Amino acid sequence: MPGTEIVPFSVRHLWLFEPRKEHPLAPEDRLRTWKLCTEYERAGPAFTMFCRGEIVACAGVAILSPGVGTVWMLTSALIEQHRLSFPRVIKRYLENIIKHFGLRRVQTVVPGEMHGAEKWIKFLGLRFEGTMCKAGAGGEDTHVYARLV
Repeated sequence: MPGTEIVPFSVRHLWLFEPRKEHPLAPEDRLRTWKLCTEYERAGPAFTMFCRGEIVACAGVAILSPGVGTVWMLTSALIEQHRLSFPRVIKRYLENIIKHFGLRRVQTVVPGEMHGAEKWIKFLGLRFEGTMCKAGAGGEDTHVYARLV
C-alpha cells in the first residue's frame, strides 16, 4: 500500500499510538501497556507498520526460552484500512523469525473478550489450546493459541 513503511519497533512509538475505539486504553492500561512493550522491545524482534506517518500496528515475538516465542500485537484505529496488507506482513515476518531463531513453538495469549482476534491468529497458523481462567490483568479469562513448528 502506498505510503506504508515498516520500521523496527520502539516503545517510543506508543506516544504516537491511537488505540482502536473498541479497545480503548484507560490511563492505568496505558501504563501497563507501556511497561509490557518495554519488555517486548528487549525480548525479541519487533516492528511497527506506519502509513503516511501514522501507526497501523506494532507486533513482534518475545523469545521466552530457546525454541519458544510469544507473538504480540497492538493494532491502531487504522488497522481496518489495512486488514488485507497487515496480516500478510506479520505472517511474512513471523515465518522469518521462526527460521532465524529456530523456534519450535510460537504462541499467543488473547483476552477472552477480543473475539475478532481469532481470525488473525488462525491466519498465522496458531490453533486454540485452551482457556486460562482469570489470568488477565483485570481477572478476565484469556485464551491460549499456539503453533508447533
